[in-house]
Amino acid sequence: MPKKNKQCLLGLIIALMFIKHNFITKTFRLDTDEFGPVEIEKLTNDTTEPEIEASGTKATTARIPVYHIFNSNSGDSLYTTNSYERDNLTRLGWKDKKPNLYCTNSGQKLFRLFNTISGEHFYTLNIDERDTLKNYSWRYEGIAWLTPQSGQPVYRLYNGNPKGSGAHQFTTLISERDALIRDGWRDEGIAWFTETTKDSTPANLNFLGINRQLIIDELSKHERDSYYLGTPYVKLGTNDASKYMIPEIGMNCTGFVAKVIQNAGGDLTQITKSSDNWGGAANAYNWRNTLNLKVRSYSFNNVWELLKSNKVKKGDIIYFEADYSERNHDCHIGFFWGDSPTDNQMWHSAPSENKIGKLYSPAGYSKIIVYSI
Repeated sequence: MPKKNKQCLLGLIIALMFIKHNFITKTFRLDTDEFGPVEIEKLTNDTTEPEIEASGTKATTARIPVYHIFNSNSGDSLYTTNSYERDNLTRLGWKDKKPNLYCTNSGQKLFRLFNTISGEHFYTLNIDERDTLKNYSWRYEGIAWLTPQSGQPVYRLYNGNPKGSGAHQFTTLISERDALIRDGWRDEGIAWFTETTKDSTPANLNFLGINRQLIIDELSKHERDSYYLGTPYVKLGTNDASKYMIPEIGMNCTGFVAKVIQNAGGDLTQITKSSDNWGGAANAYNWRNTLNLKVRSYSFNNVWELLKSNKVKKGDIIYFEADYSERNHDCHIGFFWGDSPTDNQMWHSAPSENKIGKLYSPAGYSKIIVYSI
């Protein structure tokens, strides 16, 4: 083919591609409802998508909590699996709602976007919807997480009236979805699927709504970072438990245990509604009182006896009962972190920082109790 004809053909192809791009761009509206989440396309095998940084490496079989935090000033709801992100925003005044959504590390890519004008976060499985919004005032923030292709549906609704955040709502509750529809919201179908919700708790979870494996998953994500490890130890001094549950800022021994349980998806009110002495969820005596009633436990006179028992497993809670004969007696609590029952390893907060080391209590103790979580 003559060189001139090749140039003409190439110019024609480029012109057609430009026309097609403009046509597709003008077809979609900013309110994101043109495709709708129910028209989910088959996802590509592209592995170059940026991921929103998770809080550590996820285990293959991990059941990962999806945290829901809410900004009461802007009306924006943020969903994230990243405990760093959640903790940073709650320190800025966002409200932390208990996780009732879960994902695994397999399935479809859920994309997250942020509207730089309205301040709203948005989630979609639809690649075309994602790419269209990127042409407007939406900033693509990467892959939020991987979501199952079936399970508990998360419904998406749209209201064009809000002048800012809150134009979209996501809910697993049919009753909430139907109430919003009655109030004039448009039903946009299923946004994604969640692993399970707090209303469909698997039978193998304990009274806190978690199990030992979820504790292991949460701690394993941070075994090589400074989210828990190195956090300064602070002694319980007020009745506000939240002040002693702040990774990287300060935790007492019980605040560390409480924060891990919470990050794993556990419900701390199950502790305080059973025993709510001074310090609440940051007081180890409240944990002892509740766990004595709720889970299987084993009592030992010393560390040597515990390690020889073959009763303890990684992720179990280790509690050192105070020696009440001491003038300044105190108890201590943490997690057994040995890879075998005879591996003398404990993860805990003790003066002067959060650490992994041999089993011990900073104060004298009268016995050791293992709680099989």
